[in-house]
Amino acid sequence: MRDNKTTTLLFILILIIMGQASIDIYIPSLPHMASDFAISGTWVKATLVVYLVGFAVSQLFYGPLSDYYGRRKILMLGLSIYSIASLLCLSSHSITSLLLFRALQGIGIGAASVLSRAIMRDVFDGVELMQVASYTAIAWAIVPIIAPVIGGYIQAYIGWRANFLLMAAFGVIMLLSTSKWLTETLPADHRIVPRFKPILSNYKRILSNPNFIRNIACVILLYSVIITFNMIGPFLLQSKLKLSAIGFGWASLLVASGYLFGSYINSKLLNKIVPSIIIRFGFLILLSSAILMTVIGLKGHINLTVVLAPMFFIMFGIGFIYANCIAGCLKPFPDIAGTAGALYGFLVFCGGGIAGSIVSKFSDLTQLPLAVTIFSLSVLALALYYLPKLSCKTQITST
Repeated sequence: MRDNKTTTLLFILILIIMGQASIDIYIPSLPHMASDFAISGTWVKATLVVYLVGFAVSQLFYGPLSDYYGRRKILMLGLSIYSIASLLCLSSHSITSLLLFRALQGIGIGAASVLSRAIMRDVFDGVELMQVASYTAIAWAIVPIIAPVIGGYIQAYIGWRANFLLMAAFGVIMLLSTSKWLTETLPADHRIVPRFKPILSNYKRILSNPNFIRNIACVILLYSVIITFNMIGPFLLQSKLKLSAIGFGWASLLVASGYLFGSYINSKLLNKIVPSIIIRFGFLILLSSAILMTVIGLKGHINLTVVLAPMFFIMFGIGFIYANCIAGCLKPFPDIAGTAGALYGFLVFCGGGIAGSIVSKFSDLTQLPLAVTIFSLSVLALALYYLPKLSCKTQITST
C-alpha cells in the first residue's frame, strides 16, 4: 500500500474504533449506573438503545451531504457534536438527561461510521477493498476485547463518568487530527448535489439490489447477536454469576477475541478461498455453538464456562461472515459510496437498536434467553442470506 493509502487506512480504522468504543467501554458500568441512579437495569440499557438509534438515523443525512460537500468537512462536524455530547454525558445527573445526551453522542459519531465506509470505497477497490474491509472488521473486533477491560478498571477505580471524559478527549484528538492530516478523498468532479428526489432514487436503487439486501440482512442479524450479549451479559455475569466489573471486562475480552481470531483467519483466507465458502464455514460454527448453548441452557446448567465457551465460538463464527457481508453491501455502488454507506449504517444500527430494546426486557438470570435469541437470529441470518440465491437459481433453471 502506498503511504497515502496507509494513512487513509489508519484514519478509517480509528473512526471505526470510536463508534464501537462508545458502546463497549461503559458496558461493565451498566449495573453500577442503575444503582447510582436508583433505577432498573432496563433504563440504563436504554442508554445503549438511544445511542444506536441516533447513530443510525444521522447516517442518512451524513452520507448524501458527504457526497456533495466532501468527506472531510462532514466528518469534522460529526466529531464536534460527538465531543460536546460526551462532555454533557459526563455532567448528567438524571437518567433523562443522560438518555438525551447519549442520543446526541450517537448522532455525532454517526459521521465517523458512514464516512469511514465512504472513504474506504473512495480509495480502495477489488480484492484490496475486501482486504481493507477485513482489516476494519479486525479493528472493530479489537475494540470489544480491549474496551470492556479498560471500562472495568475505570469503573472499579474512578467510576462510570470517567468513561465519557475519555470519549470526549478522544473525540477532540480525532477532530484536530482530521483537520491537520486527513486529505479529501472525494474529487470535486465526482460530487453530487444533495437533492431530495435523486437521494430517494439512489436509496431505491440500493434497496432493489438483491446482493445488498441479502448481505445487509445478514449483517443486521449478526450485529443483533452482539447487541444481545452486550445487553444481557453485564447483568448475567455480574449480578447472577458475581463477577466484578473488572472480571466482566476480562470475560468480555475472552468472548470478543473469538471474533478477532475469526476475522484474522478470514483476512488470510481471502487470497486463497472465495468468500462464499468462508461464509458457509462461519455459519456452521455459529449455528453449532448456538445450539450447544441452548441445549445447556435447557438443562439448567449455569456457570461461567457454559456461558463464555459457546459465546467465544459464536463470535468466532461471526468473524468469518461479517467483513465479507460488509464488502458485499458496498461493492456494487462505487459512484454513490456515501449514500450506500449511510443506508448501510442506518439499517444496521436501527436493527441493533430495535433488537436492543426488545432484549433489554429479557431475563438475565440464566443464559437461556441469551442462547435462544442468538440461535433464532443466526437461523434467520442463514435463511435470508441463502434463500434469495436459491430462488434466483430456481428461476434461471425454470427459464
